[in-house]
Amino acid sequence: MCSINLSTKGGGNCHADVTCSDGNKRDYDNWSNCYHEGENRFNDPGIGPFSVVFTKKDDDCSDGLCAPILALEYVGNYFKFDVAALSEDAQKNANSQTLCKVGCSEPTPDNSPSADNICQRTNRYSNDGTRSNQCGVPAIGKNYGPGKLDSQGPVTPAGYAGGWCGIHVVQYQKKNPAGDAATDPDARYH
Repeated sequence: MCSINLSTKGGGNCHADVTCSDGNKRDYDNWSNCYHEGENRFNDPGIGPFSVVFTKKDDDCSDGLCAPILALEYVGNYFKFDVAALSEDAQKNANSQTLCKVGCSEPTPDNSPSADNICQRTNRYSNDGTRSNQCGVPAIGKNYGPGKLDSQGPVTPAGYAGGWCGIHVVQYQKKNPAGDAATDPDARYH
């Protein structure tokens, strides 16, 4: 399991950091698109490629940027997590004091993850204008049971995920291999 923290300060200064259960942490401070509807893409060694877009600004959120959309390439091919909505749902949940370990609840009928504390608000408005949210996300290649938040990312240095494949072979033979195909119908392939 990994967690991703998203924050803005004073209406900009976008920041993300990813921390995984193996202790690795990486910070992302230099955003080229830290503005309303600007998409920022990163590639993290723990969770793989991901993107963040802040979908609201100023009047919609009192000051600055808010309502981030988080998308992870290896979870549903850039499935979009509405971080603000998931954080609101978690706040209504009685267990919202702790971030849910990914895969703790069944997905909704549309196959999106359920809201049981996948994301939570960690700092709505601080004195310095910082807003932040935290989301639990799967590490590359980690599976949390059928229908839950699974990462379909590659797990080997060569870029392969474990699994199996099969081959189905259909072989055609002549009934009479010694016959002449032009005159003997049993000498043709069947």
